[in-house]
Amino acid sequence: MAISFETFEEAEALKTEHDMVCGVRVSETEDRYFVVDADTPDDQIHELSFEIKNGRARSSYEKWVADMAGVSTDAHTPEPEPVTV
Repeated sequence: MAISFETFEEAEALKTEHDMVCGVRVSETEDRYFVVDADTPDDQIHELSFEIKNGRARSSYEKWVADMAGVSTDAHTPEPEPVTV
């Protein structure tokens, strides 16, 4: 399980110059913070956030649903209009 902290300051104190502090809201009144390498891909950060928030890793079904939601969102995002100068 990922190590998380109750305050941003606790996480900030442990990060190096190559790290960044991420946060996740676990309830309406509680946030948790964790440290990852600055090069960590977004999908791994999302997985860590889920694990911290729920106390467990995503199931294969939950990963599939999240992947489908991402594909669906991407499919409905309009292409930007070309810029002519």
